[in-house]
Amino acid sequence: MVVTVSSIPQGTSSRKTENEDKISKMLKIKNNNGLTAFHEAIESGHNEIVLQMLKKVIDRVQLIEEPDQQLRTSLHMAAFKGNSVLLKEFLQYEVNVHACDVNDHTPLHEAARWSDSDEKENDHRNECIDLLIQKGAKINALNIRRESPLHVACRYGSSSLVKSLMKHGADILLTNIQNYNCLEGHYDPIIHTIDDDVTRYAFAVTNIINSQLIAQLYGSVESDMNKLFNQWIQQHNDYMIQLEQYGIDHQQISQVF
Repeated sequence: MVVTVSSIPQGTSSRKTENEDKISKMLKIKNNNGLTAFHEAIESGHNEIVLQMLKKVIDRVQLIEEPDQQLRTSLHMAAFKGNSVLLKEFLQYEVNVHACDVNDHTPLHEAARWSDSDEKENDHRNECIDLLIQKGAKINALNIRRESPLHVACRYGSSSLVKSLMKHGADILLTNIQNYNCLEGHYDPIIHTIDDDVTRYAFAVTNIINSQLIAQLYGSVESDMNKLFNQWIQQHNDYMIQLEQYGIDHQQISQVF
């Protein structure tokens, strides 16, 4: 049987579009927690249901980017769960990989969170990081606390995720709102990613130089030395007069201290 345009019932196309519109509206309805059915399916790990929902709508980008009450998109949720299957599917569309939630967390920040409660969620986090970076996610994006994804990975103590982020050029010395870099307070994950002694030494030296604590200590020592120097000048004014006669000024003397 040959099917021609004339043999197709009139209105079939319009009814299909109408049904798709209805489905799209239904999938945007939010519960008391601000989550859509699409969000719930992602967070529950029902991949097949998520993929079926995606097929039923025309504007898939809009569905994926629909935020919850915390402004998290489906990318945030899939990355948070370490769900590389859904993340890979979502990233096929022109979605915003730089989307920020209320705390300025990007999907990459979420992928960098190591789960202590569910080890299965950690199996594909490295892949999630790779997928997001390949789509242009900013490796050094900063949240509201000026924390990069590397800060997050270090805080959760994952040397595996730290290694993935460093592979993509994450900056170890970026400082957060407290002026701490990724090394300060979270040494173990970084140390375990460094294979050779020379690199470890270089990181150690750099961290000492840039350490907030060291800077404060040095500032205190410098301040105390200046006080001692000024006291010495006051107590030995006669020596200072003689030294100045020989052309030695205060600055040259202070270098001794």
